[in-house]
Amino acid sequence: MHFLLNNKNVANRVVYTATDHSHPRRDIMFAIADFASGERLTKDKQGPNNQALANIINAAMVWRDFQSQLPLEIQIFGTVDITKHVQKIYMAPGTSDVVQQNIKCFSKRFGVPYEKIKVPKNANPIIKSGAQVNTIEQEMANL
Repeated sequence: MHFLLNNKNVANRVVYTATDHSHPRRDIMFAIADFASGERLTKDKQGPNNQALANIINAAMVWRDFQSQLPLEIQIFGTVDITKHVQKIYMAPGTSDVVQQNIKCFSKRFGVPYEKIKVPKNANPIIKSGAQVNTIEQEMANL
């Protein structure tokens, strides 16, 4: 289950980190850049983390659960009340009938809409671990 938060209620309280050892960033693009560069301040000082970068690309291109493989942390300071701060609830395709029924009841009681996520029919292939991932400079040079 995923919650789409109402941006105006939480945006000024959010920070992003590339793993739990990176500096907190107010802009998610800086956290992604921390994954992609060898300059990020994490325990891994050997250069770019290509596996993490491939997971970021895959998460943007196809539907797949990368929760355990993508150590991007989103932290919201203060209270999050799902009856006030959630704009929409998204259910995964494999959500059990009991959980779906509970979400429907919650939605009806608190007026928070929900949607069951559909798996895309023509999803792009997954980038394999260890695959060559071009830098932004390389991609720009190819334009």
